[in-house]
Amino acid sequence: MSNIQVRLQSLAEQWNQAQIRERIDLQNYMGALCVALGIEPPGPGGSGYEYEYRIVSSGRGAKSLRIDLYKTHAYLLEAKGQIDTESKMQAAYMQLQRYARFIGNSAPPYALALAVAKQITIWETKMGRISDFSARRTISLRTLHASPSDTELLLSILGGQGRKPAEASPRPHMTVDELSDDELETMALEMDLMEQRALRGPRFSLVGFEETTLLWEIDRELARRGLLPRPSQRSLFTKLGVWWKRK
Repeated sequence: MSNIQVRLQSLAEQWNQAQIRERIDLQNYMGALCVALGIEPPGPGGSGYEYEYRIVSSGRGAKSLRIDLYKTHAYLLEAKGQIDTESKMQAAYMQLQRYARFIGNSAPPYALALAVAKQITIWETKMGRISDFSARRTISLRTLHASPSDTELLLSILGGQGRKPAEASPRPHMTVDELSDDELETMALEMDLMEQRALRGPRFSLVGFEETTLLWEIDRELARRGLLPRPSQRSLFTKLGVWWKRK
């Protein structure tokens, strides 16, 4: 085994039984993973390779978001304590989509969803749009030491400088009213599927605040343009009724 493989195996054994605390252990684990891979760990705020990277919109209405981990021209990362269902994966994906749209054409070429110490899922991005939900590659971090091809891929993404965006001029924070009709309807369907997965879960749940806000923006823009509403655009009481009848 190479030195990297030995270090990755030791890291997996160290974290195998860890009780993950999402915010704290994201930094603990990613720092240790970078050391195992032999690459530079994230730096301080303002370095462009940092935790809790703040992005701010321009134009109408000041808005801001914080990305769990960001590396300029390389990747943006959303971390979860665990991603053990498709609905949780979809939620992480939609959060990454929101980050990418917020940044616009200067978004990094990769979007990553991390289940701390367990797995990392990779999507490519282009001009502020992440590839389809199904166009993903998931790498097991517990067995990474036994997969040279996965190790090489992860090393190239986390350790490399990445590729610069296709367009030199950035377009920060693309709002829903800037999308074409086709793009808006596609986004509406994606968000609708995410909401339906939450409603169909074994326990009743709703999407988070950020996703709910985006749903409102989409619904308002669909109505303004005279387009068909999302299939599940119903009141909360109707949704509760639908869920209750399934019991």
